[in-house]
Amino acid sequence: MKSLERLGLLILLAATLACQTQRKIEPPMELYASEPDEKRSVLHIPIELKIADLERTLNEELQGVLFNDNSFDDGDNMKLKATKLGNIGFKADNKSISFSLPLALDIQYNAGLLGMLNALGDISLDLKTEYNIQPDWSIVTKTEISGYRWLKRPTLQMGSINVPIGSLVDLVLNKTRKSIGREIDDVVKDYLGLSRVIQDTWDMFYQPLLVSPEYSAWLQVNPTSIGMTPVGIVNNALSTTIVIEARPLVSVGPRPEDKEAEKLPPLTMYTALAPGIEMYLNTNVAWEEAERIAKEQVLGETYSSGKRKVTVQDLKFYGSKDNKVVVSTRLTGSYNGNIYLTGTPELDQNSNKIKIKDLDFTLETRNVLMKGGAWLLRTTVKNRIQDNMNFLLKYNLEEMKNMLQAELNNYRIGSGLRIAGNVHRLEIGQLRLSSTGFNIGLDIAGDMKVTVDQKNK
Repeated sequence: MKSLERLGLLILLAATLACQTQRKIEPPMELYASEPDEKRSVLHIPIELKIADLERTLNEELQGVLFNDNSFDDGDNMKLKATKLGNIGFKADNKSISFSLPLALDIQYNAGLLGMLNALGDISLDLKTEYNIQPDWSIVTKTEISGYRWLKRPTLQMGSINVPIGSLVDLVLNKTRKSIGREIDDVVKDYLGLSRVIQDTWDMFYQPLLVSPEYSAWLQVNPTSIGMTPVGIVNNALSTTIVIEARPLVSVGPRPEDKEAEKLPPLTMYTALAPGIEMYLNTNVAWEEAERIAKEQVLGETYSSGKRKVTVQDLKFYGSKDNKVVVSTRLTGSYNGNIYLTGTPELDQNSNKIKIKDLDFTLETRNVLMKGGAWLLRTTVKNRIQDNMNFLLKYNLEEMKNMLQAELNNYRIGSGLRIAGNVHRLEIGQLRLSSTGFNIGLDIAGDMKVTVDQKNK
């Protein structure tokens, strides 16, 4: 009898220890669908260079004496000083800019036996600056004198006699052509220098932009190519459209590291395009970030059934077949080991949430528990995890849209460069699982424009 009692106690003890030892449940296989074809994200960004700003800049830069030849020994027996007489006026077309430059001339002429002769006159020079944008985005300008008209014809002073010297105009033009043309070239080249605008815009699109502080969401545009349309005249401004193709990404979590911008690609010319941006983003919620947030809610929680209880010690997520989320949960206590739950992530566009539908124990987990841990199936561990999965994947698109809109209101990307735009649409697209985490497709449509504020350059 005592032997039978001892045998019974041993069996009971073994059963109790069995319930408290680690259970080995086969985890679901980690599996992800193949990458979908990536949609082409394109940004058409108009750039305006106001003609009035260029006119003001020229008049500010070109002041006073613009040419001064004070030597008779350069083959023409003449000294000439040309002083700006009034504001430069001009007009522009798609390939050139035409200027009207008024000058006051002070002429000294060595007339040999007649002695030194002086003359004063006013002339308006017509100049034309042609410009071309090179493959490296630099600009080449060439300014030539295309004509003239006398505002006040000069005369030589010979005693009490005034002798007209309009025939000396060729000497005047030859002397001033290169010097004044070069000064105008420098100012126009600096103002129209798109390479700085393009480089600053290109670099800016590689930097993370905070678009949702609550969920710590960061946008990186990640441009892959860049080009432009021919320069034209629109609303009294030199206008072109920058065309950028990109692979934008929104990531949730700590601020991503700044990416070193790729080398600016050579210029590609496009035909005229309507402005607007159409971006397709992959919003990546990393597995690590999802685990961190979920652990804050369930790690250390204890669940009981009668006298038995377990505590959550760890929690891991990954993807499996049919786009299922696997929740691997390690328990200690009356049950030591991992249990596995799976569910299907779904988008709820009305509430801007991602929910896990039908989260439940895997078949393998359920079968093993039925043999020695069925009490675990009656606890609230499954429901508690599902509640926190829903909280984890909540994603506020309206906040992101508002933040993007706020950033596009007067966003400065460099000295004198400003971006302005509007977000018209921000929608959730496809949700899929990848080796990096939850990937949510977003569709953003809007418009954007870069303006050059010459006063702040």
